[in-house]
Amino acid sequence: MITLVVLPLVFRATARLGPGEFSFGFAPSTRGETEIALAPLGSLSAPTHAPPIKVKIALQEVDVIDAIGSASDGGAKDLEAQIRDDLPGAMVQVLLRLAAISALVGAGAALAFPGRRSPVRLLSGSIVSILATAAMIAPVVMTYSPDQLLSSPQLRGQLATSDSLISKVAGLDTRFGSIESRADVLSSRIADLYSSATTKEISRAQGEVVILHVSDLHLSGVGLSLAKDLAEKFKVDAVVDTGDFTSFGFQPEAGFTDQLRGFKVPYYLVPGNHDSPEVRSELKRSPYIHYVDNELFTVKGLRILGMADPTNTALKTIPKPRIDETYRKQFKTTASLIQSKNPDVIAVHNPVQLKPALGKVAVAIAGHLHLFKLEVIDGTIVAVVGSSGATGIGNLLVDKSQPHRFELLRFTDRKLVAIDQIEVKADGGDFTLKRIMIRPDSPNTSDELPQPSSEEPSREQVQNEDPRVLDSVTSTTEPDPSGSTTIDSESTSTTSPGD
Repeated sequence: MITLVVLPLVFRATARLGPGEFSFGFAPSTRGETEIALAPLGSLSAPTHAPPIKVKIALQEVDVIDAIGSASDGGAKDLEAQIRDDLPGAMVQVLLRLAAISALVGAGAALAFPGRRSPVRLLSGSIVSILATAAMIAPVVMTYSPDQLLSSPQLRGQLATSDSLISKVAGLDTRFGSIESRADVLSSRIADLYSSATTKEISRAQGEVVILHVSDLHLSGVGLSLAKDLAEKFKVDAVVDTGDFTSFGFQPEAGFTDQLRGFKVPYYLVPGNHDSPEVRSELKRSPYIHYVDNELFTVKGLRILGMADPTNTALKTIPKPRIDETYRKQFKTTASLIQSKNPDVIAVHNPVQLKPALGKVAVAIAGHLHLFKLEVIDGTIVAVVGSSGATGIGNLLVDKSQPHRFELLRFTDRKLVAIDQIEVKADGGDFTLKRIMIRPDSPNTSDELPQPSSEEPSREQVQNEDPRVLDSVTSTTEPDPSGSTTIDSESTSTTSPGD
């Protein structure tokens, strides 16, 4: 009988639910509950049935490609429906396996007792074993209420600190709508600001070209929606995205471009280190973007050279020596294209890619750092935009929300005359604008670019970013007595009505 009692407690079986494989087991417990382990995030549990057995479910592995594909094809509801449909069959499979093993153990126990061994004795042992197991499992089957897992779960591990994450995810549609509606109101307000704040050096003149610089969206639907709204409201001539459009490097992520269906403004994408070769092969075929891979494109006469990031660190860490070598190999190609194409602007993902362009190209734009940075190096203006995705998916896991960041680059006669740095708070929709006037003779503010790294910016780096924006050459909006245009910083913030 000891064997019959212990059997349900040591039994383990696996079954597939949607794109994941789970193990099912039982353990003694004074309160009937179900515990679901989701390594490495922790576990959640809830009282779901009568004691004395605990149901233990653990995620063993997940087919990430299948999971992302299911989510992108039909959305989270379809994925949930798939798991819900699989669950009854999985439970039947587990119980049948438990019954079969119980029968075998019972037959073995019957053979272990002294006396005559007969088919009847074996059958009796199997039946008794199955009945004993059923008696222990019956409270689970008869009283099981999975709704408790949704209404009153107890969280452990990292999940225990994720109440805010759960509420954010649950209210994502509402928050998204709120931010989007605020952007409409704020866009109109900022339009008035532009008309009153522009100087004669950047007043909208015939031939002006305006580029919206976007980077590091990391699959952020809110960030992409804001980019589209800003592009349309401010009548930009093109959007230039300097990479990390996706996050994990899986091919189905390229379907994120479908969000640009019907978008009238040309969208140029220069891939980053998170946009893997598999993703890039799909991005090339997207009808909604212009994929740029080491080539020149023009926007109303403005010549822009886009150099794709040659590294792939979406799901792996590359040793620094290998990264250094990978970038050095690209330098020769970059230098050759600069010489032959004579671009006005070079667009890359990681600022380290700009080394061959310093002193050779007037303007360079990049992303990767997840923070605003503006420098003049060897006469080249280097503009790094922050994360337009508010540090992407990871933003949901940090305590302090980061803003969505964008840049409006304004050119006259193919010369950069102003940069408008824009921030939209992810948790409230508040809008902040910093206008920076550019002069042709701006002195150098730095001697070197950031070093190559396979690591994303740390939380501390993003929250404590260097606030300097060409401080050594800032002044008022009044024209310089010598006749040259000075660099000027102005900050303006506004909120939607009722804030």
